[in-house]
Amino acid sequence: MNGNIKQVTYVHWLLGAMLAASAGFAGCSSSEDKGSHAVGSVGSVGIQLRVSDEVKLDTVRYVITGPGGFNRSGTIDVSNSNTLTARIDGIPLGEGYAIELDADGRDDSATCSGSADFDVLSTGTTNVNVSLQCKLRPRKGSLLVNGAFNVCPSIEALDALPLEVNVGSSVQLSATGSDPDGAPAELTYEWTTTSGTLSSATAPDPTLTCTSAGPATVTVTLSDGDTCPDRRTVTVRCTISKEPITVSFQDGVAPTAEYAGTEDAMIREAAPTTSYGSRPTCEADGDDGNGVDKSCLMRWDVSAIPPGSTVKSATLTLEVTSSTSNTYQLYSVVRPWNEGEVTWNDAAAESPWAESGARGADDRGMTPIGSITGSTGSRTIELNEAGIALVQSWVDGDTNAGIIVASTSNTDGVDFVSSEGTLEQRPRLTVTYVQPGAEDGDALSTEPNLKVAFIGDTNHGTNFRRVLELVMEEQAQAILVQGDMSYSNDPDAWWDAVEAVVGPDFPIFLSRGNHDDATWPDYLPRAANHLGGAERIEGDHDAHYKTIWRGLVIAAIRKGDGPERIRRFLEDEPRLWKVCQWHQNQTAMQVGGKGNEMGWGVYEACRELGAIIQTGHEHSYERTRTLINTETQTVDPTCADPNEVCVGPGRTFVNVVGLGGASVRPQLRCLPATFPYGCNQEWSFIYTSNQNATYGVQFITFNVDGKANEADGYFKDIDGNVVDTFKIRADIAGQ
Repeated sequence: MNGNIKQVTYVHWLLGAMLAASAGFAGCSSSEDKGSHAVGSVGSVGIQLRVSDEVKLDTVRYVITGPGGFNRSGTIDVSNSNTLTARIDGIPLGEGYAIELDADGRDDSATCSGSADFDVLSTGTTNVNVSLQCKLRPRKGSLLVNGAFNVCPSIEALDALPLEVNVGSSVQLSATGSDPDGAPAELTYEWTTTSGTLSSATAPDPTLTCTSAGPATVTVTLSDGDTCPDRRTVTVRCTISKEPITVSFQDGVAPTAEYAGTEDAMIREAAPTTSYGSRPTCEADGDDGNGVDKSCLMRWDVSAIPPGSTVKSATLTLEVTSSTSNTYQLYSVVRPWNEGEVTWNDAAAESPWAESGARGADDRGMTPIGSITGSTGSRTIELNEAGIALVQSWVDGDTNAGIIVASTSNTDGVDFVSSEGTLEQRPRLTVTYVQPGAEDGDALSTEPNLKVAFIGDTNHGTNFRRVLELVMEEQAQAILVQGDMSYSNDPDAWWDAVEAVVGPDFPIFLSRGNHDDATWPDYLPRAANHLGGAERIEGDHDAHYKTIWRGLVIAAIRKGDGPERIRRFLEDEPRLWKVCQWHQNQTAMQVGGKGNEMGWGVYEACRELGAIIQTGHEHSYERTRTLINTETQTVDPTCADPNEVCVGPGRTFVNVVGLGGASVRPQLRCLPATFPYGCNQEWSFIYTSNQNATYGVQFITFNVDGKANEADGYFKDIDGNVVDTFKIRADIAGQ
């Protein structure tokens, strides 16, 4: 569309009958008439203006011309009125007059003009009609669109090989992408991960090294420089190896070709201010009377070994190029040094050794950690207990200043290849270790940092969707649902709601509620797709089963099951972390209006076997202290802190997690509504409508940071409030 199209409006001037007695009008000015006229030989022109609402005028100009050279002009102020009436006197009688009008719209919005011919044939008022034509200035502009087509890039393949590795090991990642139009720029890759370290954030094929147990979600973004990048994700499972792991550190070789964590340098007494950090050999020599002592410093970055690991052995392999008949000792170094600056006098620029040659007690340890001697070729030095302890300190995060090869008395030196030398002959440190959680009773725990969500009484509406979104935001790895999924007997609607948020195979473990009774079998086919690799042991009916998932043991029952069905699953179970899940309650094990439905036998069986108890039914959230008798609600005096609970043979705690989305009910029992609560003061935390509760999730993270018998728990609502936090300690036999 042409934005310059002009709009036209008309302002009508009516020259009509006026009172002859009127002598003039305000706002007019006129030039002198050409010629003179006798009184009685002149007439009047009357004008009346009505201005259109589309045009705002402040001033109208007029010019009247006529016979005998008559000319009169003036202006009319119309700024304060929508109409104007005026009369112009003293027009000589005659034929052939013309009137011309022009005006500018307010804010230069329009230009107006008009004209008319008339005769003055009597001394009265002559009526003349004039149309004032106004052209509005353009009010719309034009847009010239210069479009450019871009075909968005596409990730065609994303590989992670393998998908499961031990902590400390690496996964080869690879993404293949295409951009059909090759524009507007070359393809770029951007990698991110929720856990572990990437060898490159921009290469198409980096490696991911697992640094802690649990899932690592890797995302790659492919961009061609425009605003429509493609993204893909893959989840790698980082696990704990129960067997010892051996890893080597050698520049350009191990653990990967990208490793460059070795530093070494010779220091020389004969050249006390010279740095030898870039030489391809490192040398050690003792005092032969000529002041030619030499020592070799070495250090390796061992951060790829997971913190908390236990070092079992360590060796150092050197390629000797000049043999020795003497024995050279290896010592720990305690003062940090810089490879490019270290000299006989200084550990680094402006940082002198306590004693030149790093010979002071504040420079190095005085106890040998290993030794080297012999002919040329590869020599492997096994570090002694002090050496193993030194490497362990590096793994634990203490200062890593490496080691020194030195002697103050030998006369036959030893030379070997440095980290700047031939690739395969560079110094190599080899460490054998076991990962945290792989020793002693730890092997019976869950995977480290295993995070589980506990919910119940969900229905399948908007509230439940927000609960599921919270589960994903908090990065839980599985959901335990304590029954009453759908209140309209619609398992498919429930599963559809679940899978729309968490996907088609997210681990979900169900127990059967009273609202699920009529359609329970219809939940099971899709539930089989959500086992997440768990081992499932069937029980006496289709709601009675044992699940073992990543070291967590779950025993599910329904109303009517007795304690023997709990014992069958848990009595000989050696694993530390066990959960009993069911829907209904006993009256004393909730704070609402529910009656005695489950019987105390199942509660007591779980307590005796040291299993956490998770229930629903009452639409609220509450958590007990550590109980040594659920039927009498007796609190364990040795573990009575409401925010630190204990589980093990003979003691546990009970939870109601019924805020999954159906409704929120009030606290009717154990009032008051604030801590410490009533009844037997067995409750650690209560969250009902009395406390202005809303829907939410209880989260528990087991085996926190590799501490096998420790767990952290909290309840978070869908408004983002963390209302309850607590710690759990599992009893380990003999501890």
